[in-house]
Amino acid sequence: MRSERSENEGRQRRSRGWRYAVYALLRSPTALIGATLVLVIIVMAAFAPLIAPYDPNRLNMASRLNGPSAEHIFGTDNVGRDLFSRVVYGSRTALVITFVVVTVAGVIGTCLGAVAGYFGGAPDVFLMRLVDIFLSVPPLLFALVAVAALGPSLYNMMLGLSIGWWTWHARIVRGEVLRLKETRFILAARALGASPLRIILRHLIPNVAGPIIVQTTEQSGLVVLTAASLSFLGLGPRPPTPDWGYMVAVGRTYLPTYWWMSTFPGLMVVILVLGFLLLGDYLRDYLAREIK
Repeated sequence: MRSERSENEGRQRRSRGWRYAVYALLRSPTALIGATLVLVIIVMAAFAPLIAPYDPNRLNMASRLNGPSAEHIFGTDNVGRDLFSRVVYGSRTALVITFVVVTVAGVIGTCLGAVAGYFGGAPDVFLMRLVDIFLSVPPLLFALVAVAALGPSLYNMMLGLSIGWWTWHARIVRGEVLRLKETRFILAARALGASPLRIILRHLIPNVAGPIIVQTTEQSGLVVLTAASLSFLGLGPRPPTPDWGYMVAVGRTYLPTYWWMSTFPGLMVVILVLGFLLLGDYLRDYLAREIK
């Protein structure tokens, strides 16, 4: 009975916590704007076949370089493809890159940071020096090296970005684990004979989830921007895959006469990056208030 009562109380506390988080989100204008922007892009990607009026890769040379109109909301590109349809499908590419990179980097950085913080000593010194080495090289350069070695493609770009993106997670998780590993509940777990793996996975990582979520959200915006930069340089997904960065690169040769070719894809990059950054700022401030 006592265990069931404690479980019910725990569920009620979590439920109240989620309700308060949603309430605080609705009370913050900037957070609401950020969440709305990200949600709009997610919905656009999920329902792209229903939203896009045309096949994003269908060529129509008779309609090339037409300006925005009722038939083509965002106009057409240099080979007559509907720009609105390509922008809508490009949201899928942007979100896939972001999800894969932050997930892979988050898992690697969290595991290495937790190991370094918990064990200390030689593992901590080795892993932190490795982090310092990786931090001295911009993630964009890792991606450039990976693409140059393996060839331009969506997967190679995601691989290169993941290699250089895990370091921030590792440093944050290490600092939090150093703070938590001397607390009473961790000492009690050690006294009860819990293995280091169990302590790390069951007790430490769940208690550093807040900083991980904040870091992941804020870094998502930077991933979107970096991926668009690589695509702009021609090192991202191969044509005819709809990609915002590549569309901006193609459209720059037609500026300023055919301004819509670069403007609308570039605007989508700005919207998604801004949404992630505003949402990340809200989560950081919210979790800071919770800790106080």
